Amino acid sequence: MKPQAQLALSATRHHVTAPLGDPFADLEAGRFPELALTAYLPATAQGVFDAGYHAAGFSEVARHAEDRLGPRELEALRRESAEVAAYLEVARPPQHLGLAVFACRPAGLLEVWRLRGEVEADLQVAQRLNPGPIRERLVVQPPALVLVADKEKARVFSVVLEHVVEQVEFTGREVHVRASPHIRQHKQEERARANLAVVVGWLVHADDTFVKRVYLAGPPEARSELRRLLPPRFLAKVAGELHLPLYASPGEIAEQLRGLV
Repeated sequence: MKPQAQLALSATRHHVTAPLGDPFADLEAGRFPELALTAYLPATAQGVFDAGYHAAGFSEVARHAEDRLGPRELEALRRESAEVAAYLEVARPPQHLGLAVFACRPAGLLEVWRLRGEVEADLQVAQRLNPGPIRERLVVQPPALVLVADKEKARVFSVVLEHVVEQVEFTGREVHVRASPHIRQHKQEERARANLAVVVGWLVHADDTFVKRVYLAGPPEARSELRRLLPPRFLAKVAGELHLPLYASPGEIAEQLRGLV
C-alpha cells in the first residue's frame, strides 16, 4: 500500500502592524493649536550605566528653555514635561543613543525616536513639530525592509533609524499522515515556496515609497528564490544579504545593519 499524505498549505498571517508609509509625514503636517513639544536629547558613551540619564537630560534641557519661552509656551512645556519625564523614567532608553521626543497631550501624541550619532540638545514649543533633524539622518540611514524566510516561516521587518518593527509573519501550515521521506521533503519544499509566494504577494500591495533599501536573510536557497520572485521595484532596492536566523530579534537585525551603514 502506497504511503498516503495530505498537505494543507496556507499562508497564515499571524500579525500585521503599521503600514510601510512615512512615519514622519503626520508629524510634519500636524498643526497643534494647544502647542506641542519637540525635544532632542544627546547621548553619552561615558561613565557607568545610568538608567535615568535621559530623564535627567530632558529636565535640564527643559530648564534651560524656560528663560526664552513666553507664558503660553511655558504653560505647554510644563503640561508636557510630566508625561515625558515619566515615560523616560519607565522606558529607560539606552544612554548611548540620542532621542527625539514629540509630544502634545491634548492631541494624544507622545513619540520617542532613538538616534545614533551626535545629537544637539534642543527644545521647542510651537504649533508645529520639528522632525527636520530626523529627515537629515534618513539620508545616511535609509529606511529599509528586511525579508527573512526559510521552509517554515517568512517574516518582514521595517527598519527606520534605530527602530526595527516586525510588519508581518507568514506560516505555511502542513498536515500529513504516514508520508515517506521523499514525499515529506517534497512537501517541505512546497511549503517553502508557499512562504515566499505570500511574502511576494504582500509586497505587491505594499507602499514602498518610503523604503530605500531591501535586505534578504535566511538559508541561501530561500534568499536566492526570494530574489528571483521579488517585484522589480523591490528588486532594484536590494542592497545586500544578512546572516540572520529565522527567529532573529529586532536587536540582532539592528546590530547587523549598523555594520553596513
